[in-house]
Amino acid sequence: SGPGLSANITNTDPTDQNSENRLLDCRATDSTDPAALRTAAAVNQLTTLVFEKLSTHPINRARLKAGVPAANGIICRGPGRLPRLHTLNQHFGLKTAVVAGEKTVLGLAAMLGYSEISEPGFTSLPNTDLDSKIIHVKEALRSHDLVYLHIKGPDICSHDLNPTGKCELLERIDEALAPLLSEDLVFGITGDHSTDSNTGRHTGDPVPSLLCAPRGRVDDTHSFSESDCAHGGLGRINSCGFHTSMLDLMNVLDNYQPEDVSLYF
Repeated sequence: SGPGLSANITNTDPTDQNSENRLLDCRATDSTDPAALRTAAAVNQLTTLVFEKLSTHPINRARLKAGVPAANGIICRGPGRLPRLHTLNQHFGLKTAVVAGEKTVLGLAAMLGYSEISEPGFTSLPNTDLDSKIIHVKEALRSHDLVYLHIKGPDICSHDLNPTGKCELLERIDEALAPLLSEDLVFGITGDHSTDSNTGRHTGDPVPSLLCAPRGRVDDTHSFSESDCAHGGLGRINSCGFHTSMLDLMNVLDNYQPEDVSLYF
């Protein structure tokens, strides 16, 4: 943080260039930009300092002694500047909470001004405490209009080439959500992307999505899977369309007003 910085720098994530050996150096995308050069140098200095500190940490010494890789680095990617945001939820005065263990999602919640709900048992891994997450969702619904529950485990299973583990986790999630079933709630279930369990990489395939409301329209789909949802009544819509459809089922949206256009498109 501070003056004289620029977002015109490159990532250090080695997957960007399929490097398996080391982090990439951060570089200025414009070699004539002093702010970008200064920022890139600062990122590289930070990367070096983190490596030096973590490499001598007792946990990493024990890992190396046990013959497992040390967790001795950080990846810096996605440079940018924080924009001024005005979301649909804010536009309609909705009090919103996020129940999550994944730091990126919690950071996004903080950026948007949503309530952040987390505890040590909430992780980004398949072993996250689903039951406790559901309890916190139920509590948050008493004081919030909209609660996001984030579960990252299925994505991790795909990255680990573990489709069986992914299937088992999805079944656990299905069971964990049961206590939330209520005639007073509108449900939306979806994902931010698909991940191929054969390659471990993200793909552009559409994700199965579900909307359920006490007085909502019902289609002929009875199973929640990629193939079944392809024939569902929602069709293929983008994330904004899914969000606005959910808000509509919540009776939040007004009739069309010109001043709302920039929020929808």
